[in-house]
Amino acid sequence: MIEDVDQTRRDNLRSKKQFFIEEENHYTRLGRVFGSEDGKQVFEWILDKTGYWRGHIETERQMGVYEFAKLLFTEISLADIEIANGILARRVKAIRASRKKEKAQVDQEIKNLE
Repeated sequence: MIEDVDQTRRDNLRSKKQFFIEEENHYTRLGRVFGSEDGKQVFEWILDKTGYWRGHIETERQMGVYEFAKLLFTEISLADIEIANGILARRVKAIRASRKKEKAQVDQEIKNLE
């Protein structure tokens, strides 16, 4: 009886250890796939296509696609936070450049109207 309890405990611990190994392999693989420049570009493209950056969700389908993108972003962030940070930094840079261009256009239009 005691031997059965010990065996069950050993089996549970081995199972838990195997889970940790598989989880570590999963995040290592994600880091390898999305850690290269090409991988980051593909990841960013996926986020764009799934509407991850969109401010609102109108349909149930959009919600499902957004949830997938959110899960992927979380998983890749857990694999290597620098991948997510790099994409966010590029996104911020692009937004700032776009806003600067828009501001210059508005300033030019104002100037043309004066």
